Amino acid sequence: PYRRVASERAPIPSSWPRLSSPLDALRPHYDAVVIGSGYGASVAASRLARAGKSVAVLELGKEHVPGEYPHTPEEVWPEFKLTLPDGSVWPQNNVCGFFDFTISENVIIWKGCGLGGGSLVNSSVAIRPDYRIFQSWPAEFSQDATVLEQAFS
Repeated sequence: PYRRVASERAPIPSSWPRLSSPLDALRPHYDAVVIGSGYGASVAASRLARAGKSVAVLELGKEHVPGEYPHTPEEVWPEFKLTLPDGSVWPQNNVCGFFDFTISENVIIWKGCGLGGGSLVNSSVAIRPDYRIFQSWPAEFSQDATVLEQAFS
């Protein structure tokens, strides 16, 4: 199988636009402040901005442009954060790991910490739902459960 190594990566274009701004660029007032930059937060920020509101999007993690994402185990470990049920964090100095894995007594959460939120790490992975969930959805989905099969094949 093909294995990507650091030397095979495409160079990062120097003209690749950054979306984030430094903290000292924050203004003292905004009409809206959106916490996070994942799927929901980015839609909320976009709709507010299109409605003419001044919006600040606050994200704990870093911005990565194509070519900067970790590709090897050696690159992944420094970007990994594990929070255990007792609240302790490993490694202790990593407060915003790109790969943020939290284990609690009742749930395990795998999330992205960076500009893009969960979209950074979900890889378009979804569990096939129980189709009873769609009974309250529009008839196109609830009457024919096979409509969504293409998304899982």
